Amino acid sequence: MSETKGLLLQKQALETMRTASTEDPRYSLNGILIEPDGSTVGTDGHILHKYTPGKAPAEFPPIEGVELDGPEADPFILPLDACKALKKAFPAKSAKTLPILREYAAVDTAQTNANGNAVIAVTDLENPTVFRPKKIDGAFPTYENVVPKYETPAIGIDPKLLKRLCETWIAQGFETVAMQTADTETEQKPIRFDAKCAAGTCTSVLMPKILK
Repeated sequence: MSETKGLLLQKQALETMRTASTEDPRYSLNGILIEPDGSTVGTDGHILHKYTPGKAPAEFPPIEGVELDGPEADPFILPLDACKALKKAFPAKSAKTLPILREYAAVDTAQTNANGNAVIAVTDLENPTVFRPKKIDGAFPTYENVVPKYETPAIGIDPKLLKRLCETWIAQGFETVAMQTADTETEQKPIRFDAKCAAGTCTSVLMPKILK
């Protein structure tokens, strides 16, 4: 193992591609922003998602042609087709494969910073694969200005339960749903959703979940 001072990109971080646009004329939205700490940001102009990984391992196996002891990464935009190909190339889970190899890709920050292509590699120790996708030109939106800062207490939601409600609303033809929550720091009260469409109306209730 060699010490990594550049950037290790977590496989889980690539899932942010689900929130990016697929055909926006603003090309910078047709990919995900990779930040120096390995965070990823995706938006299609209607939704925005930022994923910040936990602390990356300090060491990663050396890969021929990929410098791991590079400078801090400049932010860059990775196109969706590269995200999909990279995610698919991670080694499958097996007793022979180290967890770090199944969870992280190594970014050659020196090469990535220096030209129009990112240099990212995955390996199972026997078969390294190096990707050199062209980075998306253009400036990613200043997403920090979009993220609201509320003083009201946060309400926890189980995403699996919310998904079931969303699938029900879509199946019944509802295009807009109103949400109401109680403004209280001492009590977790049910969340109410109301919607109407040409076919009918609905009221849905979701029990909150404590944020961990």
